Amino acid sequence: MPINYRQEALDEAGSRGAYGDVLRTIPLATRAAYYIIVAATVFALGFVCFGQVERYARGPLVIRLDGRTTVTALTDGAISAVDVRPGQAVSPGTVLARLDTREIAGEVMRLRREQDARKRALLRNLDDADNRVALLSLSSELELAQRKLAEHSVIAPCAGSVADVRIRPGQVVAKGSQLVTVTTPTTRARVVAALPAHERPLLRIGGPLRVELSGYSYAYLPASIRLIGDEALGPREVRRYLGDELGDAVEVEGPRVLVEAELATTSFVIEDQTLRFVDGMAGLAEAEVRRERIVTLLVPALRLLLNE
Repeated sequence: MPINYRQEALDEAGSRGAYGDVLRTIPLATRAAYYIIVAATVFALGFVCFGQVERYARGPLVIRLDGRTTVTALTDGAISAVDVRPGQAVSPGTVLARLDTREIAGEVMRLRREQDARKRALLRNLDDADNRVALLSLSSELELAQRKLAEHSVIAPCAGSVADVRIRPGQVVAKGSQLVTVTTPTTRARVVAALPAHERPLLRIGGPLRVELSGYSYAYLPASIRLIGDEALGPREVRRYLGDELGDAVEVEGPRVLVEAELATTSFVIEDQTLRFVDGMAGLAEAEVRRERIVTLLVPALRLLLNE
């Protein structure tokens, strides 16, 4: 069946001719592009063959503050008053907090009244041996009661500033409970990191340790390794080393080796703000263990050829 075309289409096809336009190029631009591509290719090959990347051992960390003094309760009781606040400067003997003394104070008053009565009786009859013995016994009881009364006051043992107050009025505390922490001028900050145990042979004393605190991403703090554990520890042993207060602050999996590094100051600078380290702050530690060529990372079999 013949195909009919419109005359306008035929005329348009006939007017185009058999050839298109000639491709026009700029010789200088083409030559420059060629050399740029060659140079980029050579640079990329050289970078892959001779370039190196750093390999890091990574693990969780906690900040510990050494040189602090933790004041504990000397006796059981309920907190009646807290006399200090965090950041407050204190001197030796400053009362930090007080426990309820109503019961022991009443006992001291009773013993004092009885002691005064015995003294008056002894003055009336100096030959009363029984009264003299009773007076000596009361003196011992009163001294013991006064010592217990003094234990109800929480006293600062040294000069410094209050870093942490863990009590509130009305709280019942047991003997030995941690109440207030006081920092001193000798306080130092250190890093305790749990790095993979298989990286232990590559770690070295004095090597760099990069610290990144949780909540302050990409704000790296430099430190230097001063102590490396010789034994691999499981997650439970790591938590036990950190103690009951900080054991749950880090998540550890697999065998780890503990690494410690000392920080230069007890504060750090973030966006022109000077902030203090807090005992127990968590983060991520990275220790450089080796450098590898990029080509061996891309082709691991080349390590045998290059003796790496």
